[in-house]
Amino acid sequence: MSESDAPLAEFAEGDFLGARIWRQDGLLHIDVTPLPAPQPFVATLRLLDWPGVDGVVVFHNDREPLHLFPELAERGWSSTCERDDPGAFQMRLIRQGAG
Repeated sequence: MSESDAPLAEFAEGDFLGARIWRQDGLLHIDVTPLPAPQPFVATLRLLDWPGVDGVVVFHNDREPLHLFPELAERGWSSTCERDDPGAFQMRLIRQGAG
């Protein structure tokens, strides 16, 4: 079974399309910092579209993902910035209707 066919629970911590994912304080995190473009965009959208991924996902990158925002809105996700420092950007991705 390839990673793209596996249920999220099978790799809920570790590697997801080259991005690091983990759970902390009940929230799913994705860190796309080391990935070259367009892989952060692709990995993030694939994760958000994954069955069972709902509610809140904490996104980590080295910069603000400007191209991601229209795609988030189209898929029913909003975002709130939690950290915007040089080399460290973090935001919460929130599915509409979720906490």
